[in-house]
Amino acid sequence: MGIAANKFRLLFLAASKSDIEYKVLTLNQKRKALMDSAESLSRDFADNIFQSGQRSDLYNGALPGVFPGMGQDSPFIDPSDETPFLKEKYEAQIAVIHSMDKEYEIEIKKLESFYQAKKTEIDSVKEMLKKNIEKEYKAFGGSSS
Repeated sequence: MGIAANKFRLLFLAASKSDIEYKVLTLNQKRKALMDSAESLSRDFADNIFQSGQRSDLYNGALPGVFPGMGQDSPFIDPSDETPFLKEKYEAQIAVIHSMDKEYEIEIKKLESFYQAKKTEIDSVKEMLKKNIEKEYKAFGGSSS
């Protein structure tokens, strides 16, 4: 290949490498959004536990000092305001978030391997370009003084 072809190839590879970087950035932003969703779900789940009074799995009142004053007969709980504790719904939503996160993580790993391949190819093309320039410089009477 000539100098122009190698230069064009180098530009193309640089653009391709930038595209991969952008895709990885986008996937990481999606993973961050999933993390925010999981945090919100967990917060709602925890609020539901403590507002509904259905926390016998977490605290049975027998351990002193763990959650003082938070037994089933706590003055902080309004029995008329009990909402159902939907553990299954929470676990299903978290499972969906985890599976989506795993898919994004796999895609990122694929893109990172493509990225490394592009970097290697860029280094190779740069070396070829350097050799072509040296060869052309010598062919047109360049001196080595």
